[in-house]
Amino acid sequence: MATYDQTLNGKNSYKKSVSVSSATLDFGEQAVSSTETVAVFTLPANAVVVNAFFNVTSGVTGATATGKITVGSTDAIAAVTFGGSAAVKGGTVTKVATGTGAAVTVTVGTANATAGVVEVIVEYIEYTKTNGELTN
Repeated sequence: MATYDQTLNGKNSYKKSVSVSSATLDFGEQAVSSTETVAVFTLPANAVVVNAFFNVTSGVTGATATGKITVGSTDAIAAVTFGGSAAVKGGTVTKVATGTGAAVTVTVGTANATAGVVEVIVEYIEYTKTNGELTN
């Protein structure tokens, strides 16, 4: 049985880096009703989402208001509660491939979000891009 060494294959030797996209939702400026979905940004083609979470910088009105982050048609994180004090909110992340590119949306659930500020943060790796450095 043959063993193949792919470490010197140029396309396997370039470092990849994590990119971050974010958007700020200010529910005081634009209230969002329960079950309403907000488009926040689009991720590039050939990327894999590795992390997604909310940074609640100002508590959202309605202690039971929730939000989930969806990439394309897949929930990257299930609904988490926005209510209460400022904090980072998230959960188990489902890794999502973007294919030819994917829209990122936030769906508000349980209660209307009529005040408060939430940052939507998604980390991803564009696996076909490199930063130009070789690993070996």
